[in-house]
Amino acid sequence: MQAILLLAGNNSRFFPLETIGHKAMSKLYGKPIAEYLLLDLISIGIDDVIIVYGKYGEEIKTYFGDGTRWDIKIRYAEQQEAKGQADAILSAKNLVNSSFIVPNPQHVLQKEIFKQLVVRFKESEVDALLPGVKTYNPNSYGIFDLDGDQVKAVIEKPDKGEEPSDYRITSAYCFKRDFIEFLEREPEAEYAYEKAITKYAQEKNVQMFKLKNDYIPSLKYPWHLLEIRKHMSKTFGGYVSESAQIADNAIVENSVFVDEGAVIFENACIKGKTYIGKNAVIGNNAVIRDSDIGEEVQVGINSDITRSVIMKGTHSHGGGFIGDSIIGPDSRLAAGLITANKRTDRENIKSVVKEKKVDVCSNALGLVTGQKVKTGINVSSMPGKFVGERSMIWPSAVIYKNLPHHSELKFFQKQEIDTL
Repeated sequence: MQAILLLAGNNSRFFPLETIGHKAMSKLYGKPIAEYLLLDLISIGIDDVIIVYGKYGEEIKTYFGDGTRWDIKIRYAEQQEAKGQADAILSAKNLVNSSFIVPNPQHVLQKEIFKQLVVRFKESEVDALLPGVKTYNPNSYGIFDLDGDQVKAVIEKPDKGEEPSDYRITSAYCFKRDFIEFLEREPEAEYAYEKAITKYAQEKNVQMFKLKNDYIPSLKYPWHLLEIRKHMSKTFGGYVSESAQIADNAIVENSVFVDEGAVIFENACIKGKTYIGKNAVIGNNAVIRDSDIGEEVQVGINSDITRSVIMKGTHSHGGGFIGDSIIGPDSRLAAGLITANKRTDRENIKSVVKEKKVDVCSNALGLVTGQKVKTGINVSSMPGKFVGERSMIWPSAVIYKNLPHHSELKFFQKQEIDTL
């Protein structure tokens, strides 16, 4: 059985991080999310993988290579334009020579689901096996039309009151090779994938595989990185590399993962499920809780960081507070940055994505920045705000609105000097 990993697309809803690479190549605990998926597939015996890439192909091919690092075969297919899942799979059709599984690239740590799915698919007489999970919001997903577990159709975002069931299609799809022929016959359209599945189900034996998981990871919006970090952290125990340097009076709880070459200075306190990346430097008196501190990040003295992801190469010069935030790579944060992460009324935060307000389904979200953002001293931000890449924020400015890429937020203060 083969696996097709779809690492193409434009990441259009992933602003301001859509410019740094495919979203599934975002690193947590020192590895790209897509690598954890690959390891899960390898663990269930899949050793022939096709990666479909788009505009970030060079980065993806450089990282994964031909698969010899994992003793598997990896080949590549390019999707020329981002035209959806159907077109992405068709990009790989010349490499598909058997039944195949198509997992969502962000569905990490789903090894047991993959195993059960593949075993059931191989042992049964089905032509396709599609995971489904119950949803209380069927108008936002592809919903199964069912006869028992037999799939009759997949209806994309049905109108309210016309939902054929309360099961949505999710996670990894298993197909026999002839599904490719149905994709080829389907005209190019927004929901060509779902329409092809429906036509396949009308002629073939397609069944739903019920999932009982309460949490299926999503990576549609940038704040989903924080959810995935929390989800992944439960599987990592504490570890301290022999090459790490930790001051005698620093406090590092047993649940913390400290990678190679990291340096933790005096009186720092690292708590909870925190990852300290390779060659990261944690300054005196810094307090870090349940966060992912990337490779070569520098955290200044008296920093307070909680439930956040600080990406590779960023320097934060201490003081202030970074909570429930994502700071893009190679950013420079002057002293005193404060990210408000909750509304005063504690209601859910709504962030603006592609000019529409989106409920983040949480009452905690701070600041999300793209790569190479610079902030002056004593900058602060309101909850759920985004700052585009290579933007500059003047000292003492307050970020009230999302800032596009390459923005400069200026702050002017009128001062008068009198003689005493």
